[in-house]
Amino acid sequence: MLYALWAFAGWCGTPYPHFPFPRPGPGPDPGWLIKIVSIIGGLAGGWMTQQLIGADVNAAAVLTMVAGSFITGGFLGGAVGLIMGGGKAGTAGT
Repeated sequence: MLYALWAFAGWCGTPYPHFPFPRPGPGPDPGWLIKIVSIIGGLAGGWMTQQLIGADVNAAAVLTMVAGSFITGGFLGGAVGLIMGGGKAGTAGT
């Protein structure tokens, strides 16, 4: 269950690609690679945080791991967005 929570937190850290402008009409999302990398970053960030704080799974530890997942997922997603878009994070393919 922690892995799902870490993946979700990493996905939530994904930079919104069209902020502050509205999304375009229906069609494939150009930032799918950024979302996948953010999910992987969330899993990696949660695992790294768990290794730092130990195997104790109480409320404070879970919140710390979620914060690590969110930060790592956002960082990796933003880095991929910069690489793919060449400018603003999360604007790949626009």
